[in-house]
Amino acid sequence: MRRRVCEKLARYSDDYRSKKDVLPLVANILSPVNSGDSQPEGSLTLTDFVEQRYLPSRAKKLRPSTMRSYRDLFRSLVRDRLGDIRLRDFHTKDGQHYFDKVAEEMPHLSHQSLLRVKALLSSVFNFAKQEDAIRGANPVQGVKVEGRRYKPIRQAYTLEDIQSMVTKLSEPARTVVMVAAFAGLRLSLDPRLALGGLHRQRLARIALGLAHACRPDQNRRERRESGSGNSNSAQSLG
Repeated sequence: MRRRVCEKLARYSDDYRSKKDVLPLVANILSPVNSGDSQPEGSLTLTDFVEQRYLPSRAKKLRPSTMRSYRDLFRSLVRDRLGDIRLRDFHTKDGQHYFDKVAEEMPHLSHQSLLRVKALLSSVFNFAKQEDAIRGANPVQGVKVEGRRYKPIRQAYTLEDIQSMVTKLSEPARTVVMVAAFAGLRLSLDPRLALGGLHRQRLARIALGLAHACRPDQNRRERRESGSGNSNSAQSLG
């Protein structure tokens, strides 16, 4: 199914009063098509190209953890903001405006996090060049990434604080907090627990195991008491 795409050239003014006045603007838009530099694959949106061409082609070449990271980055930070732009219409200006806006709207994202997003987009357009979907320079190469460059000040909860929170929460929040606290998970991983990334029973087993491992003094005392009880019973049997 073919869809006609229209683009507004200019507002009516003293400079653009007739069809003849806007012909130079039309030539600028149609010049890539008329010169042969515009390829049919270039009409794909960034979302379609990434999900239908890029990710399937990388599945056999990248580790599963890297593939999962690429999918998460694209779906959480890129797709809703850049996904509707066609490959041939994506320019360095679009990438720069995108990273500037993300850094402004999400100040908690670090410089390294935005560099990973830039690396993903650069890899996508490199693949598009290799597939002859676009011609010319990679539009992401000239983008400058900002983001937070300092380490955030974080507070470490004590064991008493964690126990106090756990007693006041209901399930499944109690189990999620226990796993996150005792395992020392990063902030980016906590929502996955809350959204059901792991089965509740498995979360409970992990939480109990971590809580038990975080009490080494009590564990050693229980083992000593268990050992002394076994020796006493052995002497009585003797």
